[in-house]
Amino acid sequence: MGRIRRNWGVGVAGAAMVMATVAACDPVDGLSSSNVSVSTDQLATKALKQEHVQVQWLSCSATEDRKDPKVDCVGRTNDQRKISVKGDVTRQSNLKCVQGHLTALVEGRTVFDVHGLGAC
Repeated sequence: MGRIRRNWGVGVAGAAMVMATVAACDPVDGLSSSNVSVSTDQLATKALKQEHVQVQWLSCSATEDRKDPKVDCVGRTNDQRKISVKGDVTRQSNLKCVQGHLTALVEGRTVFDVHGLGAC
């Protein structure tokens, strides 16, 4: 039987090049799930803090629908109360603005119900 030799360095470099190419094709202001989730996470945390909510952590995820992504965030305050931010996103701009309908609840109490977060 013959030996199969693999050059792992070439495989890793090739995979990295493919990933870079895919990332380069993704629009900066596009409604990708990663853009929406990161922007919403940062802007919702800032908005909650402006409303005097002491955010310990917040984690957001978004659906892959580029036309009407849904965002769902969960988190905790410093005193361990549950945080929930949910809604639809219609526009996201460079981590500065998220537009759509977003509602934040802390232990069931509405903290904000807005159609935009950030400098829109």
